[in-house]
Amino acid sequence: MVKAARPLARGVLGDRGQPPASTPCFIHHDYQQFNLLWQRGRLTSVVDWVFGSSGDPGIDVAHLRLNLSVLYSSALANQFLDLYESMSGTVVERWWDVEGIVKYLPSWGGFLQQQAGRRLKVDFEGMHERVEGTLASALAASDERRP
Repeated sequence: MVKAARPLARGVLGDRGQPPASTPCFIHHDYQQFNLLWQRGRLTSVVDWVFGSSGDPGIDVAHLRLNLSVLYSSALANQFLDLYESMSGTVVERWWDVEGIVKYLPSWGGFLQQQAGRRLKVDFEGMHERVEGTLASALAASDERRP
């Protein structure tokens, strides 16, 4: 379960001390599929900027990865990361990835179906396992990048 992986994740975060140095930019802080508007298969708008502020773009990438894991699959979350890195030409610092994923709370099931509405039937049974898979991927990538 994710609870078992959290001490390891905190260890990765703790080993690195403070967040890594970065060049902050304006980020959403709640970047997820429910805040993306599409028309004819194209992204047309990003809404709900109430938490928008300065920060590392990895924060938004990690938040979307967490949401993709919760609602769909770890594979989709990993595919998004791969596409983001290849299309942006940047590599997301895994510190942000791990930090964002460990924010998951099992109580999320209480509001997710309401947020998803009729657009999606939330699979609560597999939610923890999907998040655990994404966290395991982030931790493995973190280990690979250590000096």
